[in-house]
Amino acid sequence: MTGTESKPGGIGADLLVAGRIMTGTREVGAVVAGGGKILFAGDAGEAEKRFSCPRRVEYSGGPVIPGLIDAHMHLSATGLGIISHDLRGSGSISEMAGRGAAMAAEHGFAVSSGWDQELFKERRYPSAADLDRAEAHRPMILYRFCTHVAVVNSRVLEMAGVDAGTPDPPGGMIGRDDAGNPDGLFYDNAVKLHIAPLEEKLVRPLIGSAVKAAADYAVTRGLTTLTAVNADIDEIRAVKALEREGLLRCRVRFFLSREAFESGAGRMERGEKGGMVRICGIKLFADGAFGARTALLSSSYSDMDTRGLRLTEEKEMEALIRKAAESGLQAAVHAIGDEGVMAALRSARAAGPGVTGFRLEHAALTPGPVREMLRGQRPVIVVQPHFLVSDWWLPARLGERCRDCYMFLSMLEDGLVLAGSSDAPVEPLDPWTGIIAAMDRGGHDGSPMAGLTGGEAVGLDDALKMYTSAAAAADGEEGVLGMLEPGAAADMVFLAGTPSTGMTTPPGVAATVVGGKLVYSVDDALSRAFS
Repeated sequence: MTGTESKPGGIGADLLVAGRIMTGTREVGAVVAGGGKILFAGDAGEAEKRFSCPRRVEYSGGPVIPGLIDAHMHLSATGLGIISHDLRGSGSISEMAGRGAAMAAEHGFAVSSGWDQELFKERRYPSAADLDRAEAHRPMILYRFCTHVAVVNSRVLEMAGVDAGTPDPPGGMIGRDDAGNPDGLFYDNAVKLHIAPLEEKLVRPLIGSAVKAAADYAVTRGLTTLTAVNADIDEIRAVKALEREGLLRCRVRFFLSREAFESGAGRMERGEKGGMVRICGIKLFADGAFGARTALLSSSYSDMDTRGLRLTEEKEMEALIRKAAESGLQAAVHAIGDEGVMAALRSARAAGPGVTGFRLEHAALTPGPVREMLRGQRPVIVVQPHFLVSDWWLPARLGERCRDCYMFLSMLEDGLVLAGSSDAPVEPLDPWTGIIAAMDRGGHDGSPMAGLTGGEAVGLDDALKMYTSAAAAADGEEGVLGMLEPGAAADMVFLAGTPSTGMTTPPGVAATVVGGKLVYSVDDALSRAFS
């Protein structure tokens, strides 16, 4: 690996990378970058003849691939988890509450996520009383890993003004004890109405640090673009401030929360395709999540007599999708259950032919009638392959219907665009965990979904495309991001090893480049070559 001075003659450019380059459509021997974009992809010898570059890198440690894109994650929440006390892996309610109490002692409050009652030795949901035993005075808001359920302590109940007389909002539910008093649990729109406003006030001073932490971590995993969904104005301002200060290490795309859109964030400077920061669209919700039994099903759950929750009525959804389109923004609709997916599709169809770039987030349960609608309307579908690992309990929720979940190969065979993502902090902010799960259906982690849905496994090329060109298409930047062909952004990842279909561990990231600039490296020779 060497960096050399520019040779006289030839077309001026910034960077020549020679090695095994996977452009996203073919394998070549070299790429040349200039002005932050790819100028040439082809034979290394031809590149040497045609271009004069001050930086020349020869790399043989593994393939060089396009920068990876996470098409659906939650930026400040992910960063907050990085700088605070993550609740993942808590084996008991007391352990979870103790982690929350540690954060409260450090920051004066606790807002964190990651608990899963299925992993607790108590085998039940936590309550305000459980949290009070760990911390009764400082506010604590602890989210289930799906983020559709929150448990709070009595201090938060008091701050929110929620008592026995507080009604359940449409599309939401307040947990109650036998006497009808709030037990500290909030579901879906009840979280949005009563808890989210308090959370925003508590975490606002940490947003800048949180978004920087998330972006800094992302590049260590080969992510060059993060798509932040359900974003608010403070989050956008924090990212733009990092960009102005030269501290933003990866690109960020935003899908606004409904509240941010309606409060005027849609009129903010949106940024250009291929730029560092861009506002793409609006995030909407058709239903909830499997874990909380709030994803909307066409028939009851197998383990409870409920069909889930409808979070937005179809006519209201139709109007919002149309309003977003009229504002030049994409609509991205969260829909997990089969009825939730069909409701979202019906709303998009009714919104009219002016709707472009329509995205379905998750589209988890897609039996025959749903797939027929998907083939007819052809939305971009943004999936989270690692759900196959974390949703190991899904057969109990859905019974035989779980065989129609996360049908990645069938969707690809139907010609649909399938983008990959983490939904971090719901799942780890690591595209390689998703790539591996898409290929082995969670088999390496012992998920029963591997045996039940193994026929939906995809190959390595398709798995990588989910996190490159398809994810770029999901953000409306097909051909601009997610590939290393002329005209695309010079975002690339130097892998330490060669990925394969059967891999169970990531190949390792030696370096990450955004716009032709080195933003992360653990390889000294690469660092010298880019200096």
